Amino acid sequence: MVVRKEERIGKILLNNMELQSRMNILFIVLCIVHLLIWAFILFAFLNKRYAYINLFYVIPIIYIIHILPFHSLVEIKKLMYPSDYKEKVEEVEGCIPPLKLWKTLHNTLEKFSFQNPMSVQGMMIFGILSSGYALKGSIQYAKL
Repeated sequence: MVVRKEERIGKILLNNMELQSRMNILFIVLCIVHLLIWAFILFAFLNKRYAYINLFYVIPIIYIIHILPFHSLVEIKKLMYPSDYKEKVEEVEGCIPPLKLWKTLHNTLEKFSFQNPMSVQGMMIFGILSSGYALKGSIQYAKL
């Protein structure tokens, strides 16, 4: 059975399109996971258990991740789309309403404040302060 060249090219293109579709879905999932992590940091103070987890586990891990010379989620996204990573992120942020709202809020606050409170450092500081305040009086400190 002889397979024509056009059929082979068609199958390769179809497989490539399926791979691109799966990569798009994975890319969108990574963007949403990234947003959910930051949303957890910002809103964990609403529940004392989450505030504790945020203050003692999530924020220190995020801090260590940001000290490293690379960011694992960003590097994964760059591996998926090496040439047009930034454009792809903007495209996803533009079509998913929570991400679009997040980006709009970030850009608005950047225009009207000295240091953007929606920056990485601003959100971590807010998470630390709000979670610490939510736990005020709840954590038993050992006497020194």
